[in-house]
Amino acid sequence: MLFFSFFKTEAQTPWIGQGATWHYTWSDPSSGSGGDHKIEYIADTLIQSHNCQVLQTTRYWYGMMGPGQPITLISTESWRDYTYNNGDTVFFFQNNKFDVLYNFGSQAGNKWNLGIDTNDFQCSKSIIIVDSTSSLQINSNNYRVLYTSDSTNSSVGISGKIIEHIGSMNYLFPTGRNCNPLFIVDFYTFSFSCFQDNTLSYSLHLGYRCEFPYDGASELSNDANKIQIFPNPTTDKLNIVFSDNAAYVISIYNILGQQMISATNKNKLSLSIDLNTIDKGVYHLFRHTYLQPVPKQ
Repeated sequence: MLFFSFFKTEAQTPWIGQGATWHYTWSDPSSGSGGDHKIEYIADTLIQSHNCQVLQTTRYWYGMMGPGQPITLISTESWRDYTYNNGDTVFFFQNNKFDVLYNFGSQAGNKWNLGIDTNDFQCSKSIIIVDSTSSLQINSNNYRVLYTSDSTNSSVGISGKIIEHIGSMNYLFPTGRNCNPLFIVDFYTFSFSCFQDNTLSYSLHLGYRCEFPYDGASELSNDANKIQIFPNPTTDKLNIVFSDNAAYVISIYNILGQQMISATNKNKLSLSIDLNTIDKGVYHLFRHTYLQPVPKQ
């Protein structure tokens, strides 16, 4: 005699496609540290009878190993989150239950509850408010766009632009909020860099880079056979002399790995960069080969 157990699961098309990958920069105002967040759709799994997408996040810390040393990768940390969708609604797993992450069927004035309700710092329920909607065309397909804000006293939130199939343009999941002006907390801040999806063969770039900020770049040095930089230190302008007239992009990063200035030499042997637009501090310069031909002037 044979016994079979059957579990009913949703037959929904996942809200994201295979190979979906997000990149963000992050910083911690309280410590001055920062780096990148990379989120990858790596597998599927069954949780509480829901067919879920497994999203692995890797946090990268960048910094200097010592005074005068170049910025480098210091450490990494990884964890997993789980999502699934039922129709227009995307759910995420937290505290052993699923709550609404996005509702792409929303109209202006609609709300949803992120399911996070805490008395920490006198916070209350975390409610997302849809302020307006629009659409975005990707590879001849129209995708819905939500513009949202957080309700007063929310402990976490997702504010700004949310694109169907991609998610929030700030950070994929809810981030902390200062719900009580008497208790100010320095939460991590995030900035969207790029998204790619193998299913759509689609890529969206809002930042200069997606991976480790210095991939494909070589740190500049005062090697007379390669490049000359002067004066260093400087308070006004920085002059760079190249050993050839190839086209290069010069990038200036702060100690958090954030790009502050980008300039090209336009096939010239020298370049002068005005530094009056950035604050005093320690910065790092990198040279990238320009991928597109630059006409001589």
